[in-house]
Amino acid sequence: MSENENIDNTMDETELEGTELDETELEEEEDEEEEDEIEEETEEEQEAETEEESSSSGVNNLREKCDGLSDQNKRLLRVGAGVVAGAVTLKLLQLGIKFILGRLRRARKSRRQGGKGGAGAFVEMIALDPPPVPPPPAAPPVLHGLTFAFDDVFAVEGQVTGFGNPDWATTHEVSEFTSPILIKCIKSGAKGVGKTIVGEFAYDLNGLNVHFGEILNPTAPGCKTGGSSYGSAVAVALKEVSFALGVDSVGNCRVPAAYCGIYGFRPSFDKISSKGTVGVAKSMDSVFWFARDAALLRKVGHVLTNASPTATSKRKPDKIISLEDALGLATEEQASAASSVLAILRDLKKSQGGAEGPEVVMSTVKLGPYLLKKCPTLAKFQSDAISAPGLDHLAEAVRLIQGQAFWEAHGKWIQKTSPRLGDAISEEMRAALETHSDPDTAALVLK
Repeated sequence: MSENENIDNTMDETELEGTELDETELEEEEDEEEEDEIEEETEEEQEAETEEESSSSGVNNLREKCDGLSDQNKRLLRVGAGVVAGAVTLKLLQLGIKFILGRLRRARKSRRQGGKGGAGAFVEMIALDPPPVPPPPAAPPVLHGLTFAFDDVFAVEGQVTGFGNPDWATTHEVSEFTSPILIKCIKSGAKGVGKTIVGEFAYDLNGLNVHFGEILNPTAPGCKTGGSSYGSAVAVALKEVSFALGVDSVGNCRVPAAYCGIYGFRPSFDKISSKGTVGVAKSMDSVFWFARDAALLRKVGHVLTNASPTATSKRKPDKIISLEDALGLATEEQASAASSVLAILRDLKKSQGGAEGPEVVMSTVKLGPYLLKKCPTLAKFQSDAISAPGLDHLAEAVRLIQGQAFWEAHGKWIQKTSPRLGDAISEEMRAALETHSDPDTAALVLK
């Protein structure tokens, strides 16, 4: 059993105190907040109407009094009326701005919490509070003061894990424990703030779940967020949390990290225990994390992998391999970006040579032929069009293995429930069914 699997999955009563919100109290607080906001909005509207009526009445009174006065006094009163009208207009403008800012504040709060239409990054806000900070001279925990979100695939005691599909949520029981990796973050001083949206069954790479609505890419408006862990990526990109956790099988971390302009790191398989998660393919799933900068990515990684910060602080790369055939599949724009990266790496190679340390070895390899040589059975996986031998074989193998693992884990539930699915995920599920069952069964289950 690995060291990560031996993570202590218990917290004493003091540590767990406040880790879960009482749902009834939370709902009552939200109702009270909503009532206060409605009352405040009504008062603002009434105040604006009163100001307008008062100003109109005051100006009319001044005009009536002007009829019996001299021309000079009439001019003075008209100037006075103009001043009054200007002051009232300014007051109304201030009230209008206040009203609009209030609306924007409430809309932003609604988006952060998912809103009624699920337009935000979060499925549900959940407070997972860390234990109290020890008094000096003891140092605070390494993640003290940080907040984190997590994909709706992690178990939280007393909560149902949604897995990106409403039918899954309604047909599964609440969890009896909290995922060890979440507890590890909490014990290290970080505060969990909520579950984030994932693609249906964490099986989507585009970043769209029809059950929760579209989330805008905050880094590149108008572009996809990538999936399936797009809720967590957006929450980090928007600075709503310091970092976020998810589970990656074939790109759930790397794609949204790239699309949203943040850092994402997927460690080797089973480096971090995935206990307490609902997985896509247990033989491929790996817990990962997002952050906005490399320093924080590194800090969180040390906690999650039990690595010593001092043990890795002075490590430098000694070998850099450029995958020639993989770069050959890139578009012109992608190839240009890759060339820039290689140029930086060459500069790194020069700076680390000589007296400063061992020279970095740079080499070029064709990955496809290398894979076929090291793993001859890949040749059995034929795709529709072989444009990059070895790489295409590997992609087809991954697709089939992932589909089989998913179907073995969740196929019986899908056949029994016939869940509501979006068009894109429905096609993915149909392909998995037809591969590991038969077309007639696929047509019956995915109506």
